[in-house]
Amino acid sequence: MTEDIIQVTGLTKTFGGVVTAVDAVDFSVPEGAFFALLGPSGCGKTTILRMLAGLEYPTAGSIRIDGAEMVAVPPNRRPVNMVFQSYAVFPHMSVAENVGYGLRVAGVGRADIAERVGAALALVRLDGFEARRPDQLSGGQRQRVALARALVKRPRVLLLDEPLSALDANLREQMRLELVNLQHSVGITFVMVTHDQDEALSMADRIAVMEAGRIRQLATPYELYERPANRFVAEFIGAINTWPATVGTAGVAVAGLGELALDTGGRPAGPATLAVRPEKIAISHAEPTAALIRLPATLRQHVYFGNESQLLFDNPTGRTMVVSVANRDREQARRLAVGSQHWLSWRVEDSMLLDP
Repeated sequence: MTEDIIQVTGLTKTFGGVVTAVDAVDFSVPEGAFFALLGPSGCGKTTILRMLAGLEYPTAGSIRIDGAEMVAVPPNRRPVNMVFQSYAVFPHMSVAENVGYGLRVAGVGRADIAERVGAALALVRLDGFEARRPDQLSGGQRQRVALARALVKRPRVLLLDEPLSALDANLREQMRLELVNLQHSVGITFVMVTHDQDEALSMADRIAVMEAGRIRQLATPYELYERPANRFVAEFIGAINTWPATVGTAGVAVAGLGELALDTGGRPAGPATLAVRPEKIAISHAEPTAALIRLPATLRQHVYFGNESQLLFDNPTGRTMVVSVANRDREQARRLAVGSQHWLSWRVEDSMLLDP
């Protein structure tokens, strides 16, 4: 059983005694995991990362790393290293000097520095770049320099603050895979902050979704997408269709859809939200005969994204519905004329019942 290398309990950060950026947060990170703090701007995720690094001190709570309490430990004595959003490489130093800077400050011998710098640069596929300056490197290469500089000190935990945000879209896709492969190869625990849902879902083993200083759900990417704990997580992680609903004794009543025999999961009677992901919805010309949730709809708009198309439908519920069509079915979707009438349907078990 993997032990937790990070244990955070009751972590709180208040600025000026007025603004609570982090509100009594609890979480743990297993050793060797790729962990992500995900949420919109201002939700407190970067403040948590800075408290893990020792760059901010908590107002209350505990941070244990590798079994030791860290709240009173200065940054340079914590078993962590941080890669900043801007990479913060020194422009007047060569790649080798940048990577070896922390070791020189720590008093490591010259021969040992050279050996460890060489190993770190090989790890991030920058061997042969030792003499170059940062202005001679691409954005992705500068990011690798920052990673090598952080890894060369052999931290137990690597903290990454929006590590891909400064890269263009194509390079971001490439670096996602590289970071995941790097984490697997070195076995170091990674804790990443991001506001990008796709980035978190594709890279992390476990994700803490944050809102207003609190963790709304901590789970695997699959669980967050397929079984969100609440409406905020459901709407933040990918596109979703929602309707106001009412849980009763005989089922769930949804305006325009009627009384549905849904598993309420023990939810008490009262208001709720019915939700379904766009890719779970099928389009047909005739009314389905199978036991499906269904409703007639009128195609309003095509939205093209390259790897998929999204079709927007008007329907009797009064809420615009989004249906995702994969790239392989694009031609079929293009033949659907705006204004044409169709049936939308999905399986009962693909529905989610969430808070109002």
